[in-house]
Amino acid sequence: MEYEGMSSQQIRGAPKEKGYTRRTWTQREEEVLINGLKHIINTGWKCENGFRPGFLAQLENYMLKHFPFCDLKADPHIQSKIHVWKKNYSLLASMMTRSGFGWDDARNMVTVEDNCVWEEYVKVNFLYFE
Repeated sequence: MEYEGMSSQQIRGAPKEKGYTRRTWTQREEEVLINGLKHIINTGWKCENGFRPGFLAQLENYMLKHFPFCDLKADPHIQSKIHVWKKNYSLLASMMTRSGFGWDDARNMVTVEDNCVWEEYVKVNFLYFE
């Protein structure tokens, strides 16, 4: 039985193991994870240089409270999601430091003034796309 808020999908090129799936997070799960991060920060799990050991287990328990039949684990699911968020944030922060990029508050997205600016950014930052 699949619980509301859970999702997984088959991926191509996966090992030939039976039942190998890749987890896809729903928007609701991501919102609960963000609230969980806020909760552990407010309850003292964050220190000056990052989170205290065991914070992933705290997040796993928080997710389990909100999704009782959830199969999310601290490692690899939550750890991987936080890693992806950090990577995406880094890319956005990188764009915002450059001339030609802006932010659209109405649509909550990065904008680019000229297509040439975007092409130059991709050429420099994503060499494997050529």
